[in-house]
Amino acid sequence: MKKRNIIFYDAYCALCDKSITWILENDNENKFQFCHFKSDFAKSSLKNNFKTDSVSVLTNEGEIVSKSDATIFILHTLKKYRVFNLILKIIPKKLRDFFYDIIAKNRYKWFGKFDYCKVPSSKWKEKFIE
Repeated sequence: MKKRNIIFYDAYCALCDKSITWILENDNENKFQFCHFKSDFAKSSLKNNFKTDSVSVLTNEGEIVSKSDATIFILHTLKKYRVFNLILKIIPKKLRDFFYDIIAKNRYKWFGKFDYCKVPSSKWKEKFIE
């Protein structure tokens, strides 16, 4: 079995939950697994790059990408929204991450927060770590 990219996310964030569901529905080539930030696996895998306020991806090549770079990586890997992905790539990283940080800071207020970590649907359970 080919090693998959692992997306680390905030399991309590409603925006993250919607994003993960979208990725699951569009990951036709089974390229991603998922793990929430509160897990021991996340803490040990991300080490010095551990951030709970942004999505991070541990690529199947061992690289860690975060914030807007993670978004670009996910869209590129899924081969979705190519024009949007190209537009994101030409925007300077500092500017992309500036807006990413605003959304991340306000995500609970704008999109909501769960009181508990949601259990994935049984059809996707094997894609989740811990």
